[in-house]
Amino acid sequence: MKKLFLFMCLALSLCLACPIQIYTFAEDLITDGASASPSEEASPSGLSDETKDAALSPKSSEITNLIDQGSGTVTICWTDLGSAVDGYQLRSAKDFTFENDLKTVNFSQGNHADQTGFTPGERYYFGIRTYILSGSDIIYSPWSYTTYITLNPPAQPTPAVQSTVITSLTDGGSGNLVIHWRSAGSAVDGYQIRCAKNADFTEDVITGYYTGQNNATLTDLATDKTYYLSVRTFKIIGQSQVFSDWSGTKSITLTLRLPASYITSISSKRPGTATVKIKWVSDVDGYQIQYSTQSDYSMADYASVSQGTGTITRKNLKRNALYFFRVRTFKYTYDGSRYYSTWSSSKAVVVG
Repeated sequence: MKKLFLFMCLALSLCLACPIQIYTFAEDLITDGASASPSEEASPSGLSDETKDAALSPKSSEITNLIDQGSGTVTICWTDLGSAVDGYQLRSAKDFTFENDLKTVNFSQGNHADQTGFTPGERYYFGIRTYILSGSDIIYSPWSYTTYITLNPPAQPTPAVQSTVITSLTDGGSGNLVIHWRSAGSAVDGYQIRCAKNADFTEDVITGYYTGQNNATLTDLATDKTYYLSVRTFKIIGQSQVFSDWSGTKSITLTLRLPASYITSISSKRPGTATVKIKWVSDVDGYQIQYSTQSDYSMADYASVSQGTGTITRKNLKRNALYFFRVRTFKYTYDGSRYYSTWSSSKAVVVG
């Protein structure tokens, strides 16, 4: 019995003198944005290659953002370590163990990259690690925390909406433009027209919405200018307004059709003078007369008066000479220049 007791004491002392190394393993913790990185498979010696190169391991980077760009494209952003590393290796997969549909790609510089070929509506997991070049060897850092993104599902096709076309453009005079288009009836809920001073629809664009009609009149447009127009339909689907394609573009040049005036009487009661009376008309800014001793007005003089003045007197004319007179109306355009009506017929007088 005494021998057995001594043997047990000897065995206990040997156990206390030789401590046992214990290894523990933990599952990866995955969260949306940042998590513990997957543990590397151990080599036969129980240590991974990264652990063996721990003394030379480069600085680690982290994924800072994942952006769904649509159509299966993801922008991956990470911490840029500059010259501290020679590059980055990115991995992606459909599971956090990186075994399902694994993809890896290397980048030598930068802090973001666009990767394509992903399936809309699926979830993908991403990780990144850095590397440095040591002779012919590549030494990697540990993998970053794993982060994931669930891509938006593919967009549903937009229902087709019946289109229309412009059937006519009419100059309504005085800066008015009348547009007609083909009616789509009950197949649509309304129409949108656009009008601009250039064919790209970037200069002075006017838009308008119309329901239950196939024509519209645009007012207060500049005269002596060319306008470009197109039309499209729309339909209310759910809470959205769905448009058809724009129709082909048509153009029209507007002219200012001013009312004409005429000379009611002309006389010369004083030496070297002539008095001309003209007919008042509405919607003009004034009147201009032209006078000359030549019936073709090849050598002519001009005089203008504002609206409200119906008589014009010209002095210092050649005595006993035959003078020809005619009149036209004018209106100021949007830029301050004048737009004229046609000339009236001529009247003549012998200056006393």
